[in-house]
Amino acid sequence: MRVQRIPPATVARLPIYAQSLKALAAAGVRLASSNRLAEAAGVEAPQIRRDLACLGAFGTPGVGYDVEALLNEISKHLGLSSTWPVALVGPARLSPLFLSYLGVFEHNFRILAIFDNDAARAGTRFGDLEVMPTALITPVVKSLGIGIAIIASPPPLAQEAADKLVLGGVTSILSLGATPPVVPSGVAIRSINLAAEMLILSFHETMKRSSVARWTPRPAMRRVVWHGQKGKSLCGSPTWFES
Repeated sequence: MRVQRIPPATVARLPIYAQSLKALAAAGVRLASSNRLAEAAGVEAPQIRRDLACLGAFGTPGVGYDVEALLNEISKHLGLSSTWPVALVGPARLSPLFLSYLGVFEHNFRILAIFDNDAARAGTRFGDLEVMPTALITPVVKSLGIGIAIIASPPPLAQEAADKLVLGGVTSILSLGATPPVVPSGVAIRSINLAAEMLILSFHETMKRSSVARWTPRPAMRRVVWHGQKGKSLCGSPTWFES
């Protein structure tokens, strides 16, 4: 398995393919054409064929792909046969959200440590986990062998957290801030800018409203007659009457 030869754009689409294949398998589908996968994944069929060819997976002409076999192949590349320990750094009150969200991937990710930026919240519990102060990040992640971390802290706390995580041996980080922290080469970092994503949604809403306003028929013009000097108002300006 030569993951390093797979283009980054293809890697970014593999989770979409995995989730789509899981849905097809749950529906009892055994064989699926690239067109069927395209419909399920929302990706064009030619792109799917190119992406899967990078994995060495080729469908049978006129038959398609074996859903289970393809899902297993993609799962190997995504490391879904392993359970990955994860650390969460940020407001501890977000922990239930991440715990439920990671549950979408079944048992492949397990949060083993939660750190809060506010030391006063240390000692509170979320299930079996006790919230710890960020001062303990480095020794804790090192002792637990954690390699993946999620940072939900605002800058500059995010950079401070990243530095401590890297010192503890973390090599993959998901940042939820507008400005991702700077990490050494060899540390993979993915950033989700929630503010930017909301602005993109705002853009789409603005375009929808603009389109509606552009095509909304204007009300028919009504004929208005000015009745001259006798129609002056008390303030001296002429009065217009609809007829």
